[in-house]
Amino acid sequence: MEIGTNGELGGSCTPKSPNETAIEAASRETFLLRGRTIADFVDKSKGEKWSALQRLLGLGAIDELRTDLQKARSELKHPRDDATAKVKQLAAAVVAQKVEPEKPKIDAALAKLAKACGFEAQATIEDYAKLDLLSLIDPAKSPMSSSGAVKAALVAEIDATDIDVDTDAFGVWNGTVDGDMGDPTHVDVLAAASRFVEAHPDAKQCPVCDKKVTAKALETKIAATLAELQEQSEQFSTSETMADNAADALSQAQKERARWRTKAKEVGVELPAIADSAKAVKSAIAERRAIDVKAVSAFVDSLTAWDNNARTLLASEAAEPAPASTRNHAIEFGQLLVAAKQWGDASAIELRAKKAYERADAVFELCQSEQRKYVQSVLEQISAEVARLFERLHPDTGKIGSVAVETWGDKGIELAVDFYGQRQRPLHGVLSESYMNSVAIVLFLAMARTFNERLNFLVLDDVVNSFDVTHRGRLGDLLIEEFQDWQLVVLTHDRYFFEQVRRKVKGWSAYQVLGWSYERGPSLREHRGATDVDAAFELLEAGAIGDGARRARRGLEHVLKELCEGLQVPLPYRRGNDNEFREIGQLLNGLRRLLKDDSRGKTFLASIDGTLRSLEADAQAVLNAEAHASDTGPSVGEVRSTLERVRDFDALWTCTKCDTRIWKESGVRCKCGASPFPPNVAAK
Repeated sequence: MEIGTNGELGGSCTPKSPNETAIEAASRETFLLRGRTIADFVDKSKGEKWSALQRLLGLGAIDELRTDLQKARSELKHPRDDATAKVKQLAAAVVAQKVEPEKPKIDAALAKLAKACGFEAQATIEDYAKLDLLSLIDPAKSPMSSSGAVKAALVAEIDATDIDVDTDAFGVWNGTVDGDMGDPTHVDVLAAASRFVEAHPDAKQCPVCDKKVTAKALETKIAATLAELQEQSEQFSTSETMADNAADALSQAQKERARWRTKAKEVGVELPAIADSAKAVKSAIAERRAIDVKAVSAFVDSLTAWDNNARTLLASEAAEPAPASTRNHAIEFGQLLVAAKQWGDASAIELRAKKAYERADAVFELCQSEQRKYVQSVLEQISAEVARLFERLHPDTGKIGSVAVETWGDKGIELAVDFYGQRQRPLHGVLSESYMNSVAIVLFLAMARTFNERLNFLVLDDVVNSFDVTHRGRLGDLLIEEFQDWQLVVLTHDRYFFEQVRRKVKGWSAYQVLGWSYERGPSLREHRGATDVDAAFELLEAGAIGDGARRARRGLEHVLKELCEGLQVPLPYRRGNDNEFREIGQLLNGLRRLLKDDSRGKTFLASIDGTLRSLEADAQAVLNAEAHASDTGPSVGEVRSTLERVRDFDALWTCTKCDTRIWKESGVRCKCGASPFPPNVAAK
C-alpha cells in the first residue's frame, strides 16, 4: 500500500467552549491587590470604605441595587407628600359643607340630601353625579348661595392649614456658608480635574488654574484636596437640603394664600397681597450666601396675622343662608357632591402614593438590613484572621492589637485597632503609613482565604512601597508559609523584596521585566536559580566568568546580610543608605564578634574560622579582582571553588528537614525545632 500527500491539512478545528458559569463565579472572588488600591482604601471615608468593601467582596451589584432602591424611595416620597397636602386642602372644602371628610359620613350626607331633593340614595358618587340636579337649581335667583359657600370653604381651609416653616434650617445654612465647609461645587471641579489627569497622564499644567505642574504632583495634590473636602461636602449638602426644604415650605405657604386671595376676589372680598419672601431665600441658597433669618421669621409670623384678617373679612361679608327649599337642598347637594368627588379622587391618589412609598421603603430597609447583616457576619469572620496575620507582620507592637474591621452607622465601615487600651478608629491618628498598609494587605489576604471557593490564586501588584526592610521580609515569610498551597503572582519594583522572596522559596518562577513595546509586549528575563549563587553558577557554565564573579560577590553579600539581620549582629552605626553598602569584611568581622561573645558560639567560631578566612580571601583575590576590573581576572576554577564555598556556608545555616534558617524571631531554632543555634558543623 502506498500513501501520498500534498502537504495540505484538512478538517475543521472546534475549540472547546468556555464554561461561562464557572468564569462568572470565579470573577466574583478576591484575587487581585494593587498598591494603589491599598492607599485608596486606607484614605477613604467610612462611607467610601463601605462601597469599596462591597466591590472587594463581589457585592458591587448588590450595593448598586441598594442605591437604586434608596433613590426610588426618595423619588416616591415627594408624590406622597404632595398627595397628602392635596387631600388636606380638599378635606377643608368638605368640612365647609358641615360634613366630616370620612367616606361613611359623606355617603350618609349625600343620601340624606338626595332624598331631600326627591332622589333615591345611590351606591357611588359617580351614580349621584348622573342625577339631574340642574332642573332643581336656578342660579340666577340665588347668586349669594354659591358665594357664601365659597367664603365658608375658604374659612374652613384657612382653619385647617398649619404654618410649618423650619426657620432654624436657615440658621444652620448661614453657619455653613460663613464657616469653612466644603462647597460641593469645589469637589465637582476637583473631581473633573482628577478625571482629566487620569485621561491625560502627560499633562504639564493644571486644568483648573493653568499653572505649570507635573502630572504626578497634580494628581497627588488633587487626591489630597478631594479627600479633605469630601467630609465637609457631605455636611454642606445636608445643610443645603434642610434649607431647600424650608424654602419649599415657605413658598408653599405663599402660594396657598395667593390662591385664597384670588378665590376671595372672585366673590367680592379683597384680601391683602402676599410678599414673595421665598424668592429671596432661594436666591441666597442658589448663590451660596447667607439668608436674612430675621426677615424670614418676621414674614412667617406675619402669616398668622394675615390668616386672622382673612377670616374676619370673609366672615363679615358672608351671605345670609338661603331658605330651606328643594332648590337650596339641590345647591347644597351639588356643592357637597363636587367637594366629595374631588376629595375621594385625591384620597385614592394619596392611598396609591402611600402604598408605593411604603413598599419601596420596606424593600429598601429589608435590602439594607440584610446587606448590613451579611457585611457584619463577613467582618466577624475575617476580623480574627486579620488580627492574626497583622500580628505576624508586626509581632513587636506591644500595646497595639485587636485589629479589626467594624461597621459604623447604617452605611459605613472603618478599620479599628486597640491602641494602649483605647479603641481607635480610623487608624490615621495612631498608625504610620506602613502599619496602615499592613492592615489593608492582611484584610485582603484574610478575605481571600475566608471566602474564595474556586480560586486559590492571588496577584499582589507592588504592595510593599511603604514597608521597611524588616516588614518586607516578614511579608515574604507570611506569603510563603501561610499561602504555600496557593498560586501566587507577586509583582514588585523593589529588588530587595524580589531577591529576598526568591531566596526563600524553591520551585517559584522568577522573571525580570526588561522593557515593553506595543508590537511585542513585555520583554522578560527569567531568573532560574533561587539565589544569586545559583545564578552565578549558570553564568559560569555559559562562559561568562566576569558576570559570574560579580554575581557571586553579590550572593556572598546577601548571605552575610541575612545572617547579620537574623542573628542581630552588632555593626557600627551607618547613616542613611550607607547602612546597606557594607563591605564583606565588615560583615564577617561583625559575625565573628557575635560568635566570640556568645557562650555557645565560641566553639562553633573555632570550627568555621578557616571557612571565614577562606571566604574573606576569596572576596579579595577572586571576587574583588574581577569587580575592580584587574588586569588578570580569576580563572573558571577559582570562581567555581569560591561559589562552592559560599554555597556550603549558606547551607550551614539552613535546616535540612524544614528548609528554614536556624534562627527565628521568637527563638534560636529552625521552624521545625530540629536544628538549634549554633549549627552542628559535623552534622552538616
